[in-house]
Amino acid sequence: MPDFTWLVQDEIGAMPRPGPGTADFEFLKDNGIEALVSLTETALRKSLVEEFGFEYLHVPVNDFTAPSLEQVEKFVAFVKRMRDAKKKVAVHCGAGLGRTGTMLSCYLVSKGYTAQDSIARVRKVRPGSVETREQEALVKDYERRLFGR
Repeated sequence: MPDFTWLVQDEIGAMPRPGPGTADFEFLKDNGIEALVSLTETALRKSLVEEFGFEYLHVPVNDFTAPSLEQVEKFVAFVKRMRDAKKKVAVHCGAGLGRTGTMLSCYLVSKGYTAQDSIARVRKVRPGSVETREQEALVKDYERRLFGR
């Protein structure tokens, strides 16, 4: 069983990169996950994603760096589409902390949270998330872009 954590129960959760076999994918399906977002440099194996019928978005972000604002907007739009379709989303990077925590924080900002509150909420459910100052700054930049604050 992967180290999976819901950020928003039955809406969006975080995990490390799924293993090479089918066990992690089976866990996700068994828990009602229908969409996956990969933030690792390399995408998941297309055959596994298709075999399990996941909606899939690959947004490659280098480890220990922040995504671009354009990548954040692409991610948030995908998650909102999945939410509107009542599809639960799992987000992963390598460890499920830095890049994943950054994107999850930005998603909360898009729902009206401040950058500070969104980072705190993500860190509460996934300690160690949003690993670098660059990642923290990106969440604040996204808040400024959306709300001018």
